[in-house]
Amino acid sequence: MLFRGPAPAKVLRIGSTHAQTDGAWMVTFETDEGTFALPSTLVAAVIRHSTHEADFLAGVLRELGWDKLRLPAAFLLDFAALMELWFWEWQGLRPLLPDNVPTFAEAKKSLSERAAKGPQEFAGPDAQPLSRQIFDVWVDNFAWDARDQFGGDLIVKQDDEGEFVDSMAEFLWEHRNQLTHLLGNQETQP
Repeated sequence: MLFRGPAPAKVLRIGSTHAQTDGAWMVTFETDEGTFALPSTLVAAVIRHSTHEADFLAGVLRELGWDKLRLPAAFLLDFAALMELWFWEWQGLRPLLPDNVPTFAEAKKSLSERAAKGPQEFAGPDAQPLSRQIFDVWVDNFAWDARDQFGGDLIVKQDDEGEFVDSMAEFLWEHRNQLTHLLGNQETQP
């Protein structure tokens, strides 16, 4: 899902309007129920994430000697998704990914088989299934600013809210002395 909340009914036109206002991007879609606006925080996060992914993909293509090849855009999108999946697994995040996400090995095999069939495998609106799946997983499960702020990915699952609150409470209790020191003269007791 690209957004939270009720999904708009059928999109009447694929095109969208966008404008940069006060340094923030606004993207809207026309639907049969009116105009739907994506949150500016999501738009900004997608722009940053896409920039990181494009830079990473360019480096991988250079290392492989593929930077001079003319490759279909849909192949490049799925290849970038494959690299992101590799990066998540390298960070040890595999056990935290949704069950329907293929492993890097499975996704690599699938992409290789499609590439062996030729460029026609990467034509049409549904020609980059891995890219769409990995993007949806990122939007729905990851902290959008984690790479910029922490240098790595951070998974935030809504279904773990109770466990998160318990873990946070335990962390705060175990580190109360350090927190008291960090807060200085501020009141630390209710």
